[in-house]
Amino acid sequence: MSEFNWEPAPGFTVTESSRVREAQFGDGYSQSYPEGINSGVFKYSLRFNGTHEEIEEILVFLRSKRGSQEFTFTPPFTSQEVKVVCKEWSRDMQDKWHSSLSCEFLRVYR
Repeated sequence: MSEFNWEPAPGFTVTESSRVREAQFGDGYSQSYPEGINSGVFKYSLRFNGTHEEIEEILVFLRSKRGSQEFTFTPPFTSQEVKVVCKEWSRDMQDKWHSSLSCEFLRVYR
């Protein structure tokens, strides 16, 4: 499995939620429960800054995964490696020499 080795810019965001199934019954009663054993959803919103060449290296890696192949990522400030996929990214051409890349990694359980 491929490993993502680039360090994101400071200020990244981790969004955590739970997949839940809910059943509605009469008189407003409802019941909810986690969807599966891995119901936690983790999204890492990341930004990378660098020269056009440095950002292009990251883009080549992400394009090779085609949004469906997982790769390992170790979030900053942790030592726990997680499996993620990246389905969408955007590049900002800042000037003649520098770019930034914004992307979202979604944790997968495979």
